[in-house]
Amino acid sequence: MTPAGPPPDKAIPALSPSLVKLDAGTLLWRVHSTFRPAICFKDQPTDEVFGGGRFDATQADPYPFLYAAPAAETAILETVSRDVPFHASHFRTIRQKNVAGLTLSPVLVITPLTLISLMNGIELASALQDGWLIQCESHDYPKTRRWARWLRLQVPAAQGIAWPSRRNVGSQAVVLFGDRCDSVLELAGEPPIDLASPFGADWLNQVLKPYRIRITPPRPAAATMPRKARLGGGC
Repeated sequence: MTPAGPPPDKAIPALSPSLVKLDAGTLLWRVHSTFRPAICFKDQPTDEVFGGGRFDATQADPYPFLYAAPAAETAILETVSRDVPFHASHFRTIRQKNVAGLTLSPVLVITPLTLISLMNGIELASALQDGWLIQCESHDYPKTRRWARWLRLQVPAAQGIAWPSRRNVGSQAVVLFGDRCDSVLELAGEPPIDLASPFGADWLNQVLKPYRIRITPPRPAAATMPRKARLGGGC
């Protein structure tokens, strides 16, 4: 699957990408740094070419951004387990180093949000794209980030993008644009889950079992870390 080419150089007035609303009261889950607030947007742009996620901001269009998903499983699968290969004879394994310093937190949308929707073929076509944009591997992310930049230009009122998760088919993932989202999230009532803790390992093994994924439990020394050091928020 390959892109047809780069996006247009400017906005096209006759083109109208599909939009979807995230209502106030919507619960989202996100995996973030344990040492920063859960509602904190990442304010460091990603390199134009190396590393980063599918729709990250770059220096060409720097803005804070935040990834989340309505399902906790999707938030996990899109982050810590996305590059773990399948095995015919045993479960895929997440190592403790992959969840070190990470927390899963629920956050609440407190004001309605307008997102560009890429959830199906018609909506992708309205953005001059096909399934490549939402299904390609990470080596193509420099290209998908450029398309995200054009979509922001095309729809100045859009506050993010919604697309179908590649790792949890049938579930939605979202990215929010921090420069267009002013105090739109708050902490939800449910407690966060420190993914590097013994409880976090038990929780992950229960939730991810249907996906044939398991995590190795933390070493005993990790379990004695002060709770304050292991829990918290982050970007």
